[in-house]
Amino acid sequence: MFSTLVADLDADQMSDYLIEGLVITSVQWQEILNKRLTKQGRCRELLNLLLTTKNPKAPSIFLNALERNLQWHWILDLLSRRDLLKETGRALSAVI
Repeated sequence: MFSTLVADLDADQMSDYLIEGLVITSVQWQEILNKRLTKQGRCRELLNLLLTTKNPKAPSIFLNALERNLQWHWILDLLSRRDLLKETGRALSAVI
């Protein structure tokens, strides 16, 4: 699942949702941007931040961002097929 997200998730858009939800800071996102990574590299770095955050609301904010953006609904469908959305409180590592 991680490799699918790295390839297809728009980290630039997702970062807006995560900053808004106080999962990451704008400083953390700027640090990623300063590395001048590829689109996939930015996404990988963002997902790694998500996996290491201590914010207990991170999984639900991440899922909410997927729900709010129509172009990411296929990811929700994929997660649903894997039975990973039964509990929104699951650890983010279980989602990714």
